[in-house]
Amino acid sequence: MRKYFLLILLGVLIFATVGWIARPQKTQEVRSRAAAASTLSFEPADLSTGLGQTVSIAVNVVPSTNIVTAAELHLQFDPALLELVSISPASVFSVLTASVIDNSAGQASITVGAPPLSPVQAPTSVATVAFRTKSSLGSAGVSLTADTKVAALNEERNAVSSLLPATIRIIAPTPTPTPIPTATPTPAKTTTPTPQPAIAGDLDRNGVVDIYDYNILVTNFGRTGTNVADIDGNGKVDIFDYNILVGNFGRRR
Repeated sequence: MRKYFLLILLGVLIFATVGWIARPQKTQEVRSRAAAASTLSFEPADLSTGLGQTVSIAVNVVPSTNIVTAAELHLQFDPALLELVSISPASVFSVLTASVIDNSAGQASITVGAPPLSPVQAPTSVATVAFRTKSSLGSAGVSLTADTKVAALNEERNAVSSLLPATIRIIAPTPTPTPIPTATPTPAKTTTPTPQPAIAGDLDRNGVVDIYDYNILVTNFGRTGTNVADIDGNGKVDIFDYNILVGNFGRRR
């Protein structure tokens, strides 16, 4: 009897052990660490300007799968060509703002944070940087150094996956072309023919002393005062005018 009891007890223990091993395991909820996926870049990434000009470029973040809460930007630029005027945070990163500018070394940094209840999940601007170009021409590179960091929820390390640089080209102004004066055409010299003196007796001024002039004289013969037929101008159309007309009859100018 004791033997059967031991066998039954052994069977129960074996069954209980197998059941314990084979029981469904309670799933432990573990929040996996997110991968670094945020890209930081400048906009515009390539721009041209002149000497002594102020230009602004934005530092943008594309979080991808990250939920960004803060960023620490470290900039490097060419101090021989550029002077950093200001660096200011974007409106979505309105807390934890602190910046340092060192124009002699060509370096600057800014730390920004998003409000706790408004982490950044969509592409947006992190900060705006304003540069003033100096008195030399050339291409000035602007970059984010490896010290740049992005903090994201569920990410214990730097969430930056890539940093993209920018170039500011300082070029000479396009010379204004000198206007070419338009030559004023010299007016053609007009030769005014010298008027030929009228032939005495050419009363109708047609260039010939003819019957029409004779007709005018006959019509006005004997009249006084100013008269076209008064050829000699003595105030009367008379035989002296008649004599002049007959003397020139047939002549042409």
